[in-house]
Amino acid sequence: MKRSPSPRSLEVYPAPVPGWLAVAALVPLALGGYLLTLSLTGGSAAGCGIDSGCGSVLASAWSRWHGIPVAALALPLYLIQFCLLAFPGMSRTVDPKGRWIPSPFFVLLLGGLLGGAAWFAFVQLHLIHAFCPWCLVTHLSGIAVCAIAVWRTSGATNWLRSLPLSALSAVVAVAVLGLGQGGGEQRSPSTAGTSMTNSPTSVSRVPQASSSASAVPARTWTLPISGVTLAIGEVPVLGDPSAPQLVLHLFDYTCKHCRAMHPVLTEVLDHSSNRVAVVSLPVPLEMDCNPLLKRPIPEHFGACGLARIGLALWKAAPSKLREFDDWVFSQPTVPAAPVAEAKAIELAGEVAFRQAQASPEIDGLIRTALGIYETQYRLTKLQSLPELLVGTNLYSGAVRDPAVLHARIFGAATAVSTTDGHR
Repeated sequence: MKRSPSPRSLEVYPAPVPGWLAVAALVPLALGGYLLTLSLTGGSAAGCGIDSGCGSVLASAWSRWHGIPVAALALPLYLIQFCLLAFPGMSRTVDPKGRWIPSPFFVLLLGGLLGGAAWFAFVQLHLIHAFCPWCLVTHLSGIAVCAIAVWRTSGATNWLRSLPLSALSAVVAVAVLGLGQGGGEQRSPSTAGTSMTNSPTSVSRVPQASSSASAVPARTWTLPISGVTLAIGEVPVLGDPSAPQLVLHLFDYTCKHCRAMHPVLTEVLDHSSNRVAVVSLPVPLEMDCNPLLKRPIPEHFGACGLARIGLALWKAAPSKLREFDDWVFSQPTVPAAPVAEAKAIELAGEVAFRQAQASPEIDGLIRTALGIYETQYRLTKLQSLPELLVGTNLYSGAVRDPAVLHARIFGAATAVSTTDGHR
């Protein structure tokens, strides 16, 4: 009597992975490349303005792994995935009985991608409190392509047998990402207070400044809320950079409320110069250099040019920044760019100013300031300039009373929004 076939012989092994899946693998590869480009250039994702979660996620402390954009870690995985699908001989072999056997690369990739996606979903939901649709689509498309590849090259039985290896790969991915992001640059001891996002690492370091601007004691400051780490000496500072307390000041030279608060801020600074230093970064409210804006605001025309002039002056002659700011804000009206440039040349000298003006670090500092501003808005909903970050408290809008400003800087207070401000 003829024997019935064994269950093993009845197991169906699928045909090779179809060519369309290799084309589908280009989607996460292209999206990963796009996100990496944004991380390296400081650009904003398409369709992501100040009211979206993209900027908050991409500018957060969790978007980098030991200073490396996380997109740079994911991109090689998507490239390997595409190659395994585009060149079939790399992705599967045939056993002596002619049955397809999946490459363990797919199994490991699937676990790694699942682990990475789970980790970043947790980070966005519980730590950043914002979601990036671009990141989500990239993760999901990569996982979908890999899962289909594993299924099509193995069959049900082998697919189930591969689950422990995938799970192990996922655990390793989560551990590597978690430890890497948690073990980056440490906070400065002077700012080790609780951040609103509990972000333990920095999102970026601002570009290194010239020797003239960095001849101050080495010091870093990890900002609460945004998680950005600033190197004091590589950013504009009013006052003594070695002062025990640091305050972040975001402003715009064309902002009337910034103009109103400037003399109040400098008065407090003059009376407490040995106790506090103000990191002063321009946030130009003009579409020419500010991708957060969706419409032009006539009263802020020229803001980008003035911001670049001010930063170039600081880079060329750091000690003259206070004098330049005092001059700009004391003018009856906002000075035109040629007038402001002439003043900067008068203070710094034309050769030094022109050299500083040509530096790409100028726009890099503006992008850093915009990233801080957008993340703070996303997490606090405060958006009026000027902004002061004191400890973990964010104050939005102009303060016209030196006593009030002094109390906010040196006394305990809670984060509030004033009504006297402008975006």
